[in-house]
Amino acid sequence: MGAWAIGASGRIDLIGDFAQQILIYLEKDFKKKTSGTVLNDKEPPEISKNSYSPYKGVEHGGCYWIEDKRLGKAHPVSKELLFELLAEVTDYAF
Repeated sequence: MGAWAIGASGRIDLIGDFAQQILIYLEKDFKKKTSGTVLNDKEPPEISKNSYSPYKGVEHGGCYWIEDKRLGKAHPVSKELLFELLAEVTDYAF
C-alpha cells in the first residue's frame, strides 16, 4: 500500500463493505519535509514552483482524494466530498 503514497506525508484508507477510497496529505513543499505542520483553514499553503507532485490536480498543500490510482488524479477534500466518500464506502446516507 505504501507505493501509492509516494510523495505524500500521510495516507488514510476509507475501507467499507462496498468500496475503498484513499485520502493523502501533501505538504506545501514536496521536496522539503518539516518536523511540524500548521493547518490553517483560511489559506491553504501554496505549492512551490520548484516542487513536483506525482498527482494531477494538486495546487496547494492539504488533504486530497485520489480518484484514479493509475492516472494519479487528485481532488482537494472538502467536507462535502468527505461525506460523499464515507457514504460510498459504507452505503450510509448522511
